[in-house]
Amino acid sequence: MVGRAFDNPMAVQGRFEEELKAAINEWGRDSLQAAEASMLLGHATMELWQKRKRYDRALEIVHEQVGNRHALYGRYLLEAAASLIEYDAYRRGDDYLERAQAYFAQAFPGGSTQAAQVPLYRGFMSERDKKLDDAAQWFSRAAQIVTPLANENDDARELLKTAHSSAVRVLELSGDRDSATAHCVALARLAAADGNTMPRQLLLVPPKYPNKLLRKKIEGAVTFSFTVDERGIVDNVDIESIEGPDAFGDALLETIERWRFSPQLKDGVPVTARLRNRYLFSRDELPSSADRSGTR
Repeated sequence: MVGRAFDNPMAVQGRFEEELKAAINEWGRDSLQAAEASMLLGHATMELWQKRKRYDRALEIVHEQVGNRHALYGRYLLEAAASLIEYDAYRRGDDYLERAQAYFAQAFPGGSTQAAQVPLYRGFMSERDKKLDDAAQWFSRAAQIVTPLANENDDARELLKTAHSSAVRVLELSGDRDSATAHCVALARLAAADGNTMPRQLLLVPPKYPNKLLRKKIEGAVTFSFTVDERGIVDNVDIESIEGPDAFGDALLETIERWRFSPQLKDGVPVTARLRNRYLFSRDELPSSADRSGTR
């Protein structure tokens, strides 16, 4: 049996502490090598105050050595912000985002892929705070900044996909399906080759597993066909066959029209498409929490 070993977080932190000491001994306390080691240690550190201490020290060194208009300064601000947002320290992350926004406004007044990350991160913060309208605006802003750059490099293209997909997600959650359409079409255009592409699923709302069937450990599957219109909205659903009780078909019909797709494109124009699929109701596919809630 092949296993996977996971590093102990304290051991990882200890290893980066040694690397910081080594960088200081070899290159000096105020070297850019020490700044990079300090950033890496900040990422590995578990305590919030220690993270900020390491990030601030790295930024201080960069400011002293190459100035606060150097690309490294902007990169470190974004890394610190992303790390703290992931750590759920939104307010602290926002401090670094404010500084990053000021940096990119000076360094890249015409916009850049890195500059677009600032509103993208703000969108993630707003989404976590359940401020869906704000999140949609931030994701749209990120898409607006990076759109002119999408043909220049893969990083810009991937960030644009993330911005549009995230906008679709929060707009669907807020019930604003009309506003989500522009982002769905934009994603279709990004995926198109010579102006043509098939629909791609952007949002799947899992059908609720019927509790009675879940308790009895009954599994099944539904084969169905449906239309994806030029907006990427599901319509005209037909159940073709059900493996198991009819309740599986009812569960699918209750949620499928909330699914969202990028539309099919023909010669660059959104058109309707007819698709066929099969949905499996399996206990193995359920999250453990859903499984427990269904068997009470």
